[in-house]
Amino acid sequence: MNKRERLLDDLLDGETLTFADGFDDAILGIEYESGKVVYSFTQAIEILQKEMDVEDAYEWMYYNTLSSHGKDLPIWVMDFI
Repeated sequence: MNKRERLLDDLLDGETLTFADGFDDAILGIEYESGKVVYSFTQAIEILQKEMDVEDAYEWMYYNTLSSHGKDLPIWVMDFI
C-alpha cells in the first residue's frame, strides 16, 4: 500500500484530499485541522531531479506549486532530511 492509499484509508467523515500528481513518495502526512496533504519540498526536488537538473527542478517547483493559489491546495514543507 503506497502513501496515498494509506492516507485515503485514514480519512474520516469522507473528506476529499487534493494530491500533487507524481509526488506520492514526497507525502509526509495530513494536517488534520485543515485536512490538507503535507508534502516534503526536498523530496519533491529529488523526484524531479530524475528528469531534470537541480536548477530546473527548483524552478519547476516554484512556478508550478508554490506560486499556485487556492484553498484546497496541499501544504509544502521545506524540510531538511
